[in-house]
Amino acid sequence: MASSERQFKKRKLPLARRRSGWRRPATRRTTVSLPAHLLRQAERLAVERRQTLSSVIAGQMEEAFRARPPIPDRAGRLLELWKRAYSHLTEEEAMLVDGIILSDPATAGE
Repeated sequence: MASSERQFKKRKLPLARRRSGWRRPATRRTTVSLPAHLLRQAERLAVERRQTLSSVIAGQMEEAFRARPPIPDRAGRLLELWKRAYSHLTEEEAMLVDGIILSDPATAGE
């Protein structure tokens, strides 16, 4: 086998990982602009932990996202806003807002 072929040959995972169904997480390349002081801190942390810069940044992002409280769904927020805005209306006024016709259109003009 030529050296160039060996270079591109896929490395096999250790047997324990193959049997456990372990898979490397999917990744995407991207460019991110960071403040210089944060980049230096991340680089220092990567050296201390003997990890790549990418894995350190990904780990820190995962921790931040886990610590963040869940965002309520938009539909729930809109419903709450609607209820607050129309809570003062009587049942008849609310039906008018909803577009419910309260009288027979044929006799409405009389």
